[in-house]
Amino acid sequence: SGNLAVANYSEASLITLCETITAYNQGRKAVILGTPLALKAILPANSNYRYLLDDGYVKLGHLQTFNGYDVLPMEQVANPYDSTAYALKLDDTKIYVVSPASDKIAKVVVGGSLSHAEEGSFNANKAVVNTIEKAYACGIITNSIAGVIEL
Repeated sequence: SGNLAVANYSEASLITLCETITAYNQGRKAVILGTPLALKAILPANSNYRYLLDDGYVKLGHLQTFNGYDVLPMEQVANPYDSTAYALKLDDTKIYVVSPASDKIAKVVVGGSLSHAEEGSFNANKAVVNTIEKAYACGIITNSIAGVIEL
């Protein structure tokens, strides 16, 4: 949806997205996720804000909270299957806003099975044959609302 995918980062758009995610997840507070490089973009818009040497931003490289919302870095993952040498998997140009308290962010679902039984009269020796077909599939299901900001 256009309201959950924001094209350019601004302090106001991030706060609005966090409020939207929190509201549509029954008041469960949103959390801001991103790679350390992406989280560098999250800074207060006030030019008079000072970062001292003992601030969390200077120690960690990102803010721990932004206007009351927790900020969590995601560790980068190697992508050995990419043709580019030393490629990384996670996108450094996206900041995700999720509400992990409302539901698991992603659930892996495995399909069920179907059974079919033939009657004994179908076979000459009166044997009953049962066939079980297993259908495996993976999917991601969630009822949480999430958003993304592209830097």
